Amino acid sequence: MVEDIVDSILFDIKDKVKIVPIDDLTAFDAPSYTLQQVAKLLIARNFSDDSFYVCLDSKNFFVRPLEANDFFRNGKPTAKIEPLSGGIHLELNANYSNMFSIPPLKEGDLVMGIMTPFIIHSGIARSLVRSVEERYGKNFSEIFCRDSVQSEFMLYSTYLRYKGIDPTEFYADWNNLNITMWFMNYSSNPDVAAWMKWAKGLDPAVMAIHRTIIGTLDEQQYLDYAVFMSSLGLRPVKRLYFES
Repeated sequence: MVEDIVDSILFDIKDKVKIVPIDDLTAFDAPSYTLQQVAKLLIARNFSDDSFYVCLDSKNFFVRPLEANDFFRNGKPTAKIEPLSGGIHLELNANYSNMFSIPPLKEGDLVMGIMTPFIIHSGIARSLVRSVEERYGKNFSEIFCRDSVQSEFMLYSTYLRYKGIDPTEFYADWNNLNITMWFMNYSSNPDVAAWMKWAKGLDPAVMAIHRTIIGTLDEQQYLDYAVFMSSLGLRPVKRLYFES
């Protein structure tokens, strides 16, 4: 059933997109979640050195018309600029800073948020892959996947610093281009529909709700969520997908 739906979608968009199988990017064997992070950097080889590309996750959906220029402000690509938080983000920053032998950032320093939409400069991403492989003499995928926790976006922004590029200067803050509901939002406000209506009022171009949240909703919460999605002309994520 799921395969039939995917085949139908691919048929509808076959003339508008190019499908690149993960096997064309890397033959390394790793969990799919990790490989999709690798793919977001390795896909840069499909673009020219001076271009940008946008990474999206399955949780992202567009809520108003959007053009390529909307991802730029004053000639700069946009990103979520925010203070570096503690915990895993601080650990990732320390790990990747050590990889490139540069001082780690401190908690509270401004960084690029590691969330989608995430705009990557293709030439820098290609240089990053080459640099890692030359430093360690191994395949990029193998090096990236060796850690128990990874972030392709934190690695990319750390490499910018290694190259002497301040990510918070190279990128402009995206000003609510995207709003995402994370687990911490849900735990403090389980009314998903109300949260989405509030978020929509901020006029983002892209919204996201972590899909595992959908499986935790009761019947009324899910109905409210589905009605809101339908009001946007979007199909709600089916709960059955998470219950199977």
